[in-house]
Amino acid sequence: MKIIKRILRKNTKPYHHTPLTEPTESELKLFEKYFSSSVAGKTNPRVMIIGASPELRDIVAKMKLRATVVAQNFEIIKRASSLMKRKGKKETWLQGDLTKLPLREKHYDIIISDTVTFADLLKKNYLKRLRELLKKNGSVILRAMVLRKNEKKLETNIKNFFRILDKGNPRGDVFKDYFSIYLLRRKR
Repeated sequence: MKIIKRILRKNTKPYHHTPLTEPTESELKLFEKYFSSSVAGKTNPRVMIIGASPELRDIVAKMKLRATVVAQNFEIIKRASSLMKRKGKKETWLQGDLTKLPLREKHYDIIISDTVTFADLLKKNYLKRLRELLKKNGSVILRAMVLRKNEKKLETNIKNFFRILDKGNPRGDVFKDYFSIYLLRRKR
């Protein structure tokens, strides 16, 4: 048992994406493009990041903005922080299920999220909660993990709460048919 624990400690990174979920360079450029256009003209925009993704937190830090980071536990956020290339302004960390946390409605200008599953996006309470948290002209940028055959169903569900302003899937690897990045605007 001691040998197994030693091997696991030696070969386990503190936080990592799998090759399937790690954002590619082209996906990060698209995230950054969408994020830049969403904050343009806004003074001190309120940003929420769903998940601990160091790559998305780096995008926000690069623009020297504050962010609220929501994840299932603090340990994941802490470990992912060690992989950030930039140390941003102060982040507020929240632990728990986004749909159950007592957060102020119409408070955020931008919500950004990486690797949201098809199952989560089909839950009306998840999309409804995102809409509730956004200000009137707020934006959501999310990377959805969904098979192409299910995209129409997903987009129909999204359109109940948001306008789809743009969608891209710039991955060039074997997983390109599983991911799309959406830029959404809150419906009034």
